[in-house]
Amino acid sequence: MERFRDIAIAYELSEPSIAIGDKLRSTLTAKLAQFNVELITNADIQCIDERKRHVLVTWQCQGCNSSMTRSADAAIDATGYQAFPEHETIKRSLGLSIIYQACIAFEYRDKSPSGQPMSFIVMDGWYPCLMPHIGDNNNSVDNTFDRYILTHGCYTILGSHQSPQKAQADLDYVKSTSKIDELKAAAEAEMCRFWPDFAHRFVYEGWKGQVLAKPRAETDFRSSLTFATGRVVHVVPGKISNVFNAADETLRLLEYATRGCGDVLKLDGGIAVLQTSPLATERIELQAASD
Repeated sequence: MERFRDIAIAYELSEPSIAIGDKLRSTLTAKLAQFNVELITNADIQCIDERKRHVLVTWQCQGCNSSMTRSADAAIDATGYQAFPEHETIKRSLGLSIIYQACIAFEYRDKSPSGQPMSFIVMDGWYPCLMPHIGDNNNSVDNTFDRYILTHGCYTILGSHQSPQKAQADLDYVKSTSKIDELKAAAEAEMCRFWPDFAHRFVYEGWKGQVLAKPRAETDFRSSLTFATGRVVHVVPGKISNVFNAADETLRLLEYATRGCGDVLKLDGGIAVLQTSPLATERIELQAASD
């Protein structure tokens, strides 16, 4: 504990890390190509129109003036649950309240990298969190990990709003002012409070921001929500590890949507969920926050 301050107890745990960025994109691109799946990138999804036995997906590629539409057996809406008007109808049917948070993360380079990524997480509450950014490492050739992101519950969540547009306004504001420097200084001060060597070991390289959807709950609900309306499967994001739960639920809901089989419950408005879904097991908790 000599390297740390203001910490009562510390644990060193082995845990997996999830690749993001270029590494994740190149891996998924290769897997899709292996099965001859056409990949369309840099496109804005404008509409997912469900028909009786198929779905029409309309999109516009960035830099193009015209839209394109293609028919599919089914569709997965992984747009961050903030793109389409029908989301409001679904929220009312389920009795949910979805909030939109403007979130930022500060990027750093480790001047003393190692062959294994590490995390430094202070719990539990509004404290700093340093996590590996696996996927864009400059030193990937010699298998060292030197890219990290710093977040803090108090300084990197800019605000919670009822619409994604208002949350985006928070991000636009910090881009155009010196506010980002104030938030960075506060987050770094908190990190150095617990790990003084942070200031000497890590070099700041920039920041990124994103609007994230989150189910509103009175408790610390952090799961993702996955459900289907007809042949369209919708995913409301959760914490990063929920990607595995969401993937499994999505595959099972697709089977139900296209083949009519599976261990599925039908809720109000024709919405289908798995019997193990939080929308089935924790629905009262989620609806209580909407009252």
